[in-house]
Amino acid sequence: MSGLEWKQPPTDGRSRDWPAVAAALTSRPGEWARIATNTSASLTTRIRQGAIAVFQPAGTFEARSVSVGDGKFDVYARFVGADS
Repeated sequence: MSGLEWKQPPTDGRSRDWPAVAAALTSRPGEWARIATNTSASLTTRIRQGAIAVFQPAGTFEARSVSVGDGKFDVYARFVGADS
């Protein structure tokens, strides 16, 4: 069979262990951490809106993206609590 290329998929935010990320952020409230690299900026919106279940309710986590070129971004997030 031709056309196969055996290699690990890139780490691009889609295969992250989001429960572990949310737990780590929750353990250090208010502190920013880079949680994904070389990914889409839309991840920040998904975190802010609580579209990823572990980041619910919406507004519990803040997120920001920083361009790294070629249409890719690093994403930073922090836990701010439910009363934000």
